[in-house]
Amino acid sequence: MIIAMTKKILWFDIETAPEVNGSEFSFYPKKRLWEDKMIEKGITTTFERSYMEKASIYPEFSKVVCISYLVDNQMKSLIGQDEAMLLMQFNDVLAFHQDATLGGFNINEFDIPFLWKRMMINGIKPHKKLCIGNAKPREVDTVDVFRIRKQTSFGCSLDLLSMTLLGESPKLEMSWKNVAYCYYADNLSMIKEYCEGDVQFTERCYKKLSEVGKSDPTPKADTQAPVEPVNVDELFAPSAETEEEKKAACGLPF
Repeated sequence: MIIAMTKKILWFDIETAPEVNGSEFSFYPKKRLWEDKMIEKGITTTFERSYMEKASIYPEFSKVVCISYLVDNQMKSLIGQDEAMLLMQFNDVLAFHQDATLGGFNINEFDIPFLWKRMMINGIKPHKKLCIGNAKPREVDTVDVFRIRKQTSFGCSLDLLSMTLLGESPKLEMSWKNVAYCYYADNLSMIKEYCEGDVQFTERCYKKLSEVGKSDPTPKADTQAPVEPVNVDELFAPSAETEEEKKAACGLPF
């Protein structure tokens, strides 16, 4: 839904990376489980390559490496090698801004469930704002621009929505597919810049939609049709980039 801009919104985005580098995949404890998953899905690329390209969307096989958030006109990022520390710090952020509504792009289907699962895996109790799994749509206090997008014909990506509404995109120099390579090349600054860009453009798209339609374009909660579950595999088509091109984009030596 579109809400009054006077309401406090904490915009955020997360970046994730495989639990281990692709070069260490042969020794990965979950190697067999990943291979079984790829066989089940009919993935034809090598298991090592599929792991680097697709593991980031599965919380069982990846981890949170960056959380950027914008609140009270201040952008901040939590980034580093210690995932548990990042998650605990974000819990503290949510507790400090407990009067804020969470905002983002596709956060209801990806970011929030991913954070919840990774916190549980790390033995961390998720903040109540992240516990939306059993909540009814009208009980979820979030501003998900992806849900607003589903009422339009702007496509399914932040990239396309940004280009359509703003004439520019945060993903011209980097995409989510490069994050894993940047992370294992210790190029955390590039990940931080990319994550913050997504947050900024999500807020800008929301403001544009708010300005164009002062009335709420979303049906009322009691009449709103259920949102179809997102098939993450369909959202992430195989990349046309070669392994070398991806590594080069992140400064990773061949």
